[in-house]
Amino acid sequence: MYKKNAKKDQFRDALIICMRTKSFSDVTISDLSRVSNVSRVTFYRYFSNTTDVLEYLCDSLFEETEGMDELKLSRDDSFVISLLQYLMERSELLDAIYRSRRIDLFEKSMARHVNKVSSDLLPELSELEQQYITAAYPAAFSAAFASIISVWAQNGKKETPHDILRIFKNDLIHL
Repeated sequence: MYKKNAKKDQFRDALIICMRTKSFSDVTISDLSRVSNVSRVTFYRYFSNTTDVLEYLCDSLFEETEGMDELKLSRDDSFVISLLQYLMERSELLDAIYRSRRIDLFEKSMARHVNKVSSDLLPELSELEQQYITAAYPAAFSAAFASIISVWAQNGKKETPHDILRIFKNDLIHL
């Protein structure tokens, strides 16, 4: 697991740059050090391996949203639409995650984030709903959402947030 320190963003950005020309599995710590102009010794102060940098990239996507009112969990569609718009604006990061073939890291980061923001919704829910939200919702929502984002990236990112929500609500839920 990575540690939070000042140089972590340089390594994250270096990973994105390296993945423009290499697959994730071919990116080395030496590549990240060279592109970031930060030594390998410094790399190991913050990360154990390149997967940790990718995990940090995923986490940083969601950490940026904390405190953003439009990205607070709600019972209507506004949370999903806002989250889709936010992620679409960061499509280079999504592309790097998708190309890494480690969408599981995105899913886990998202589950942690949804778990944090779901606590805002809890007071409005019955006790039974609160149990479902805290036990199952973050994992289920994140798995479905990560799969949708993966397909969206694979198909050239043509659909709008409203298109994706419609597909999710009308097509996937009725399967």
